[in-house]
Amino acid sequence: MNRFPFLRRQAMALVLIAGLWPTDARGAAPVPGDVLVVVVSQSTPLAGIRLDDLRRLFLDEMIRDADWNKLVPLNQVPGSSERTLFDSRVLGMAPDEMARFWIDRKVRGDKGAPRSVAPAGNLARLVAKFKGTITFIRTVDMIPGLKIVKIDGRGPGDAGYAFASQGR
Repeated sequence: MNRFPFLRRQAMALVLIAGLWPTDARGAAPVPGDVLVVVVSQSTPLAGIRLDDLRRLFLDEMIRDADWNKLVPLNQVPGSSERTLFDSRVLGMAPDEMARFWIDRKVRGDKGAPRSVAPAGNLARLVAKFKGTITFIRTVDMIPGLKIVKIDGRGPGDAGYAFASQGR
């Protein structure tokens, strides 16, 4: 829940005026609106990922970047709007299904879900600092040191983007 919507709008306006709006991995086009994006540290050599690989990564299968470094997924907290949207669009599960999925894995002796970090600002700072970490955040939570990863060759401004047309 956003307690200070006026301040958030004012901050976004300042970011736009200052020309600091987040851009895609090449720095080409501005990112439209407040959408969910997959991000990595700028030091991670990952510019794009297939939706299927993103799904496998967040369901605990090892995926590597272009330099063969293991990618480490980090989650938003369960119940957050970002996590619910990501789990629905990428993993194809509702929150109760995700909970059952991870409980079942634990019962079988497998690893649990990727570590969750809150709030989104801390998550963004963590990913920006550590090469190989990958997560999903809203564009309003972008900070220096992060880059947006394309999904199936599409960025947030492209038609058919995985998280296009979602509200807050």
